[in-house]
Amino acid sequence: MLNTNLQALDSRFPEITGELRSHLVSHADPNSLGAGNFSVVYGQLDPKGLLDRWVARCEARPFSLMVTTGIGNASHLRALLAHLPMTSRVAVLEHDIDSLFVALKSFRLDDLLLNPRLVLLTPFTYRDIIMRLNVELFGVDSSAVHPFSPLSERAPSLYQNLLGSVMRQFTIRWRQIKTDIGNSDVTFRNTVRNLRAMGWTSNPGGFTHLFPESALVLVAAGPSLDGHFEFLRQIQDRAIIAVVNSAYRAVVGQGIRPHLTVAGDPKKDTDRGYEGVSTDGPVLFCPYIVYPDVPKRFPGRTVGLSSSNQLLAMMRRNLQLPDEPPVVGEGTISATVVHLAALFGCSHVFLVGQDLALSRDGRTHTADSFYSDDRINCYDLGQCEWIPGNDGEPVPVEWKLKSYHRIFENLVSHYARIRFHNLSAHGAMIHGAPFTSEAEALDILPEVQVYPFSEKLAEVIETQRVPESATEAAFEILAHYKGFLERLLFRLVELGTLSELHPEWMGVKMGDPEFDASRLGECRRSILEWLGEHAHFSNLLIEGRSRKLFDAFIRKHPDWALLSNPNATLGQAMHQVWALADGCAWQIDVLKEEVPDLTCGNHEESSRT
Repeated sequence: MLNTNLQALDSRFPEITGELRSHLVSHADPNSLGAGNFSVVYGQLDPKGLLDRWVARCEARPFSLMVTTGIGNASHLRALLAHLPMTSRVAVLEHDIDSLFVALKSFRLDDLLLNPRLVLLTPFTYRDIIMRLNVELFGVDSSAVHPFSPLSERAPSLYQNLLGSVMRQFTIRWRQIKTDIGNSDVTFRNTVRNLRAMGWTSNPGGFTHLFPESALVLVAAGPSLDGHFEFLRQIQDRAIIAVVNSAYRAVVGQGIRPHLTVAGDPKKDTDRGYEGVSTDGPVLFCPYIVYPDVPKRFPGRTVGLSSSNQLLAMMRRNLQLPDEPPVVGEGTISATVVHLAALFGCSHVFLVGQDLALSRDGRTHTADSFYSDDRINCYDLGQCEWIPGNDGEPVPVEWKLKSYHRIFENLVSHYARIRFHNLSAHGAMIHGAPFTSEAEALDILPEVQVYPFSEKLAEVIETQRVPESATEAAFEILAHYKGFLERLLFRLVELGTLSELHPEWMGVKMGDPEFDASRLGECRRSILEWLGEHAHFSNLLIEGRSRKLFDAFIRKHPDWALLSNPNATLGQAMHQVWALADGCAWQIDVLKEEVPDLTCGNHEESSRT
């Protein structure tokens, strides 16, 4: 039973399986843990009545995420899934690795772990919560906490903190998820193109504690930036100057030399921040989804970030490359700069142009930006909300800035070791980052004549560069993935075509013995077997165009069901079959266009497709 459950767990949550296996190796006596401890949790006299009363208190909303606590024997999870609409998800937070192990070795859970409506969250794996929210939560519009008290009471304070963390992350991700769905096709294409152009660049982990107790100046493109250029000149060699892409042109145009810049958006406008000015000298930190023309401007000085990217995360695991530190920020590119400051070991972060608000005359960005070029540098104050400002007066924010403000306050709270200083006199007040004048900032900054920030960064890039052989191996994996897609596409199209030719089967449940014995059932089994044999590839299917298609299908069809569900009819499963087929075909086309020499073996199905 344990092996069966672990196989199911590994197919959807490989990062949890890895941590669990390493824990079991060092566990003193795992067999001393038994399932008997769970018996009292569900009520010895009337367990069904307990679950019925608990489930009845949960509002069954469509397109929602319900966060609950503990694996236990999973009867409460099954009851909750049955109670909620098919368009809703259940996220279960298991705080204790030993409790998870007990559940996996004591109860049959493989069907539950394979259920795409269930998301397992554990705080003991690398960036698990953020990664899972990125991958699993498209098609979700709201969230709520519905803890299962008997399990929560085993560690009430810990669960309270963890639940709060999950909900904060969801709040941060909520608006961004829709953006991610809209950008899903271009981000997949950019990832493949940038990997081909950049290869595996230096591992960000090599920059850990590079500048201990130093100061970093985060330069953003808010309206107040226009008044801080002289300050930036004064501190040129006393702090790391990190400039976001939209502020880069204004800063360099004033003769200021940044040490690094950060860009992250997959769209063309990202590159406009670098047009017309020199990009010699600074190091670029960017995720592989960034618009591909941006890294070309920083040859040999680019650090690619693959965090939260399913394709690259899978490759890193297979190539046994070290895990990346959590650098890529959520929602706003400035968050990535803060994560870098923490990685460097900085003790102070000075915020310049990080207004998180409009100016009181409605300007959104610094005057020297492509926003001004396009005459989109103003916003209607009548559409704004007003929140406390640094000067004691309310400042206007539109919905996106308000979201960024929440993200930033969470960041400041998280990095309590770092002292934050906000130089934006007329910007939004950030709790934990008090307003600091330029004179006060100059007093705080260390008195150094010249510190070789750029040289140190360049040195790490050179010494930590990933071998070329790793890039070659990555493309071998990509070739295998293309072969997997081609064979899967053939089988999906075969099933889809057969279903159109035999409409009499459309209303039959796929678990029906007669259906299972038919050619259609054989075709369905071959698809599920192929996906099971290549579980490490399966998560990648919901990338690119598939993400949009799935989101659209979920919203149009309340009875939308999965091919693996034996209680679903063939007609219901066809929504998924055609979405997967379309998504596979699109990914294959992207791989052919971006890496035309990508070949791996010959499948009969591939050529027939």
